[in-house]
Amino acid sequence: MDEIGRDKVSALMTITPYSISRLTEVIDEYVNCGLPSIFLRMINPYGYATDPPTNLNYSVEEFIVRYREALNYIIKLNLSGVHFPEEFATILLIKILTPFSTGFVDLQSHQAPA
Repeated sequence: MDEIGRDKVSALMTITPYSISRLTEVIDEYVNCGLPSIFLRMINPYGYATDPPTNLNYSVEEFIVRYREALNYIIKLNLSGVHFPEEFATILLIKILTPFSTGFVDLQSHQAPA
């Protein structure tokens, strides 16, 4: 990581049914590894994630509960002096609080042709 710069390295967190109840442990591991942030997002039900149907899913309600817990933990880390953003919350706050585009296409809407 030091060869190319810590600010150029990130890890994509895939939240599975196994990890969804262990997000604070995952966050601690990211911090311990010196990663600068984390991006917590649900499994997208596309492609091979649904064919054949597998046990890789969890409910939106469970994700929201666990995401809230993880975000509260990240806020506590930051308040204690550990700079560690959650990237999805950062993207949402930029979209809500500023006139700037984040370029995050998952949040862009497309109007169907009439």
